[in-house]
Amino acid sequence: MPDRVVFLAHCFLNPQAKIQGSPDIADLSGKILKILLENKCGIIQLPCPELLHGGLSRWGQTKYQYDTIFFRRHCEKLAETIVDQAEEYQRHQVPLGPIIGVEGSPSCGVTLTCDGPWGGELSENDNLLNKIREVQLVKSRGVFMEVLQLSLDHRSITLDEFGIVESDPDNSLHKLQNYFCKRKIVGEKKV
Repeated sequence: MPDRVVFLAHCFLNPQAKIQGSPDIADLSGKILKILLENKCGIIQLPCPELLHGGLSRWGQTKYQYDTIFFRRHCEKLAETIVDQAEEYQRHQVPLGPIIGVEGSPSCGVTLTCDGPWGGELSENDNLLNKIREVQLVKSRGVFMEVLQLSLDHRSITLDEFGIVESDPDNSLHKLQNYFCKRKIVGEKKV
């Protein structure tokens, strides 16, 4: 029986969901899973809001583009079943968390997201390179993580959050392992 249940960003279990041309994260995914399994975690795969919104051939977008009432409603629907599961596990005193997201993602970033005033026609845009340069990482949650957090707060469910930095996997994996080590040292009491 798992010691706790974690919520894992979709692409760490299914890297095929990432934007075409993204770096290969299969090795990182395997290492994350190894840590979770070694720490006796049950895993709930979060849905990929971008895949379910734009499909596999979508372009990379920024938080600015996804931060619309339409995408937020889409995320609310996706978050509902996740929060329902969290509430049920909590009701049965199963320790929960963390939510493990993807830093830099406009949807699943935990503390960092990709943002900038991106949009418009590409083919005739003389200012395209300047627009690309304006896209940057900013300290903020991605849209899905914001919506998920609001949904959890609405039901008084508090979960830790943890962001994986794909460009610095060793540091992220070290911090993730330390997260679980600290819980063992403290002798975590079931919630």
